[in-house]
This record gives sequence, C-alpha cells and structure tokens, in this order.
Amino acid sequence: MRLRMKPLGVKFLSANVLLLLLAGMGDASAAPVGRQSCSGVLAQDADGYALVADPDSKSLWCAAAIGDDKNSPLAKRVLKTCKVGGRCHIEGAFSGHGLFFWTQISTVKSLDH
Repeated sequence: MRLRMKPLGVKFLSANVLLLLLAGMGDASAAPVGRQSCSGVLAQDADGYALVADPDSKSLWCAAAIGDDKNSPLAKRVLKTCKVGGRCHIEGAFSGHGLFFWTQISTVKSLDH
C-alpha cells in the first residue's frame, strides 16, 4: 500500500505562518510599561488631566492621562499638591499602547514657589 500525501491548503499554511509570526513577536508587540519621572505643567481637558512635560524630559510618555476626572484616585492625589496650570513633578508607573496612562503615582511635588 502506497501512502499519498495531500497537498496542504493555502489557508492551512497561512494560518500557521501567522501563528509563528505572532509567537515570534513576543514582548516586542507589548505595550510599554515602566516607571518615569516627569516635570511640567499640569493641564486639564475634557478627557481629564495630564502633564505637559518640560522640553528636556527623558520620557516620551510624560503626557500620560492622570485619571478620568477629578474624582479618580490618581487625579485626587495630584490635585492635593499641584494646581491646574501649575508646575509639577510626578514619579510613578505608566502603561498603554497608543494612549498612555499613569497606573501608579509614588511622588508628587509642586514646583511653584
């Protein structure tokens, strides 16, 4: 008895190639998650609060959202120390992909004297 191999379908090959590509991407496709230290001006818009970073900022994600509104725990923490329009220094953790947000704030300092 002779075994015959059936040709593999294009759909089967395409699906397997896609799976291999996705598996190989690993952490390269993951959203940045890390800690940052940022100084700048605290701003408010319709979406909530963010820090407009100083031009010499080393982090690209300083403008990450700080809560959804003034009642969010992170925004309350920042607003206790810094006023909207005032200079502020924030340290903590951020996350996101496309849109970034502070996930934890460890230090808040007003830079207004």
